[in-house]
Amino acid sequence: MELSFLHPNVLFSSRALPWLSLLSVAFVVVWRMLRHDVPPPAPCADDSLEAKLLEETPNTSAESRRKARELRAELPAERPHPALAPRDRATSSFLVQTDFGPMQVTINGDMSWRPKIVTLHDAAASSRSCFGSFFQVAQESALLDHFCVIHLDAPGHWEGAPRLTGAFPSLDDLADMVDQVLRRLCVGRFVGLGVGAGTAVWLRYAAIERQPRRAAGGASCQGLVLFGAECDAGDSAERVGIWGIGRALASSAWASSAKEALAGRLFSRNYVQTRRPVVQSYLASLDQLCPTAVVGYLKSYARRAALSESQLNALKGLPVLLLYGSCGGGTFPSGLLVQQAGEAQALKLMAALGRDAASCATIHGSGVLSTQEEPMQVMRPLELFLEGLGFVF
Repeated sequence: MELSFLHPNVLFSSRALPWLSLLSVAFVVVWRMLRHDVPPPAPCADDSLEAKLLEETPNTSAESRRKARELRAELPAERPHPALAPRDRATSSFLVQTDFGPMQVTINGDMSWRPKIVTLHDAAASSRSCFGSFFQVAQESALLDHFCVIHLDAPGHWEGAPRLTGAFPSLDDLADMVDQVLRRLCVGRFVGLGVGAGTAVWLRYAAIERQPRRAAGGASCQGLVLFGAECDAGDSAERVGIWGIGRALASSAWASSAKEALAGRLFSRNYVQTRRPVVQSYLASLDQLCPTAVVGYLKSYARRAALSESQLNALKGLPVLLLYGSCGGGTFPSGLLVQQAGEAQALKLMAALGRDAASCATIHGSGVLSTQEEPMQVMRPLELFLEGLGFVF
């Protein structure tokens, strides 16, 4: 049968044009109705990160979805340790058991997608008494909006910590403890912050982490920010001062003389003599620490050996920011414990690590604990250092 109405002479005649117009309008109306009736597919639970990334990007093509899946697969923190607190909590604290005892971990921020800053405190201190004032200042900047901060507290150095039953770990053992904790938390890439004895632990950890035969699956240190770092071995003056503190703590829980000596070890003389609020807060925080653990950490630091040639070779090329206070500590007996790390130690470390990778800055009017005395001065060099590592904020 011949379809005469499809003939061009009939299809495009003046009588057929009104019907073609009506059919075109009807087709467009039906197509729009069908398009609005069908809702877009909802992302499944496993695609939460992908959905978040796509919300921030107007392009929702297949290529963008593929890139979002690849980015999610590269995030190690998507496999958190079972001890990790729920992610909807801004701050969580818990203990992680290691081969040498427990470490307390405090997480501030979201581990799932933010880069990490991991802190390690000095002996006779805690993460709060070492970094509390600094991170209060950091809250007013954009720093904490772009980083997850993880605080590590050594055995016996947190509030309500139990009394030690054995010997305190050595600096090498503490470095191994840090490695075990970061592996179990699936931290991935991070920047380490350390003060005093914590700097010695970070340097030993980084030397192990950068070994060519390092087992896969561990954390990756992108850089270190060290306050009062020393590369030399401990001297007899430190050991004499620690022996005196040990004798004072053997007779009572926390003798005032021991507290004064420890405060003079960390803070500038002006801060100690004028009893600034940050010093008073530090003295009060000592009552919460285990005295035997404090003495043990101090002894481990005083017995430290100088960094070996193999360790220094492993550290070459690692970006390091060295920060030193310009003021010394208190008078005798505090002077025996004062960490005199300054320009001489900076030059030694910069020569050993390589001047292209290591940089140094002086915090004026501060002792070793410049994070508490002059947090505003610390902020600027830290921001520049992080920007040099490629972090944008």
